[in-house]
Amino acid sequence: MERLVPAAAEHGYRPDHWVATDDLVAGGRPGPWMALQNVIALGIDAVAHCREGR
Repeated sequence: MERLVPAAAEHGYRPDHWVATDDLVAGGRPGPWMALQNVIALGIDAVAHCREGR
């Protein structure tokens, strides 16, 4: 991800947070635990907060 994130940014894609498979003990991909880690890191506690980012 150290190379991918800057390369994506050069094309205008700048995620607020990202999780790679080696960031979590559960590992593997795709998995709901990866999405959950993003939700926790971003402080999202309601579906309405997801819609606010649009």
